[in-house]
Amino acid sequence: MSGSVEGDITVELHVPDFDAAVEFYDKLGFALMSRQNGELGYMVMRRSRSVIGFYGGSNKVYEHAYFQRYDTRTPRGYGVEIVIEVEEIDEVFRAIKSLRSEAIVEELVERPWGPRDFRLVDPFGFYLRITEKINWLVP
Repeated sequence: MSGSVEGDITVELHVPDFDAAVEFYDKLGFALMSRQNGELGYMVMRRSRSVIGFYGGSNKVYEHAYFQRYDTRTPRGYGVEIVIEVEEIDEVFRAIKSLRSEAIVEELVERPWGPRDFRLVDPFGFYLRITEKINWLVP
């Protein structure tokens, strides 16, 4: 991966299809930084200071030291909400709706606490909240 990233958290998602991940996350403004194919492939996408690593492959996730304890029917990302802040929320919403309108589980609305957001599920079952930039430190 070229360049440095100022953030200190990287999310890693285990997905069975890199091409579908690139197509979907590109609509959210992520750019492909690196990709290694193969049985244990790995891919990195970046949006500003946010980085997502993708483990590729098939059922290797079910052999992972931690994830193997869960039933193989458990949806990927169960119990996790990934929040992505954007400045151009209307554009991102239109891009996702044109690509995969069925992915949207909650339309773009203004929330009682201030920012507008929408909720969606990626092609692999990960739950995402796309929100306008907010100051998390101000109640």
